[in-house]
Amino acid sequence: MTQDASSPYRSVTEAYYSAWIGMDDLTKASGVEYVGSPERDVRQTGYSNRFDLFIWIQPERVIVSYGGAAAPLLPALRVKLAAPCAASAIAALLRAEFSLTAAHSVKYCLGRVDHSPITAQTLGPGQYSDYAAFFRACHPMGSTDWLHEYFAEMARRGYCVGVYKGDKLVSCTDAPSMPYLADQAQEIGIHTLPEYRGMGYAAAAGIACAKSILAGGRVPQWSTGIGNVASQKTAARVGFFKLADVLTATLGE
Repeated sequence: MTQDASSPYRSVTEAYYSAWIGMDDLTKASGVEYVGSPERDVRQTGYSNRFDLFIWIQPERVIVSYGGAAAPLLPALRVKLAAPCAASAIAALLRAEFSLTAAHSVKYCLGRVDHSPITAQTLGPGQYSDYAAFFRACHPMGSTDWLHEYFAEMARRGYCVGVYKGDKLVSCTDAPSMPYLADQAQEIGIHTLPEYRGMGYAAAAGIACAKSILAGGRVPQWSTGIGNVASQKTAARVGFFKLADVLTATLGE
């Protein structure tokens, strides 16, 4: 889906990513802009490491949000970087100039709410055992000491939405922690068991979860890696359009 400037959800989504960048309003930026932000010097809630560089890339702007560790890179970037510039070209520049490999993600904005019949169900507190079995199948090596409390909160908010085949939960959403605007925005996470992928179950769960998030007064968010084509297709089916590319890099602890 192409960008939709009239989306009623765009302003919250742009405010969310403006907070990530460390500026009041990213839409006022043009060309290449550099934003020194203390947010780059700390690890954000829900993430395993800090991002010394957070580069927001749209056709009309490139915003380089940087912290103290990345400040020495700025002189070379100011000389080499110009807009418009594709994310792949910026990633190549970071590799060539600094031997730095950046993670490439795609950020989305909800453009419309799909009104297809809902084939997913919102899980309640009594369905924890189903979710726990599903989670362990998706993450066989992961710890589950924290899982019950996490599930209970998701179930309370209506953010745990799944698709069953028989009595088996095969696809289900979750609710990643939000480092910014947690009272206004909520990202959708989703997993599907490998043998049930490509059948539309993730889209069904995503649509129902998006509606539940909206009903709770928040705006759904979607983000995925550049290589995750399945997630990108699911985002489009749920009703999201691509808003920007983002490159992130950690320069070391």
